[in-house]
Amino acid sequence: MEVSSGGGGGGGGGIHALCEDALAEILVRLPSESVLRCRAVCRSWRRVAASPRTARSSPPAARVI
Repeated sequence: MEVSSGGGGGGGGGIHALCEDALAEILVRLPSESVLRCRAVCRSWRRVAASPRTARSSPPAARVI
């Protein structure tokens, strides 16, 4: 596996993709309310939490607007 050492926010491969994969695996195991809170951490966490991969089979109990 190739790991980029650059500090840019490219978010396409390397260690950033690995971290996003790990985050997605964690988010699918959390209750919906916790996932909604995680979305407020940063833009990359919001993107991962909103991805189809981490989508719930049932809609969340409450919507945050």
